[in-house]
Amino acid sequence: MEIYKKKIIELYIEQELLISSLYMRFSQRYLVHKDFWIKMASEEREHAEWVNHLLDGVVTDKVHFSEGNIRTYTINTIITYIKGLISEFDKKAFEIPKAVNIALDLERSLLEKNVFKCFDSDSVEVKRILEILNKGQDDHIRKITRFAVDIREKTKK
Repeated sequence: MEIYKKKIIELYIEQELLISSLYMRFSQRYLVHKDFWIKMASEEREHAEWVNHLLDGVVTDKVHFSEGNIRTYTINTIITYIKGLISEFDKKAFEIPKAVNIALDLERSLLEKNVFKCFDSDSVEVKRILEILNKGQDDHIRKITRFAVDIREKTKK
């Protein structure tokens, strides 16, 4: 396995864990929506765990990873951005509409939406896992999109 591919996957895992950390902060700040944010944080950690599992498969050549247009500098830029958001939030919490928009932007990012499509395998089990992850990612984006619409409607009143 190429070291470059491994680095991309490891950075993606770090990104998922940072998003989870941001969502956990949101759960502690927006208590009315605590359960929603905890669920989103949990799903991000789950994504990181699955990607780590897939990384193990890539290392042993049971899973193939094609990075396509994904570059380490792109993921590093996103990681730096998320770390900045966490730091900013720790100093002064955002209003809920801003937090929701940030979450939506993170979820809709090209990298977030397509990373699981970079993996492939001849294994029926791995293919099933990838299907579940791709569907789960789409569901995750839909949940946050619905939540964003609800928050926008409530803040208009």
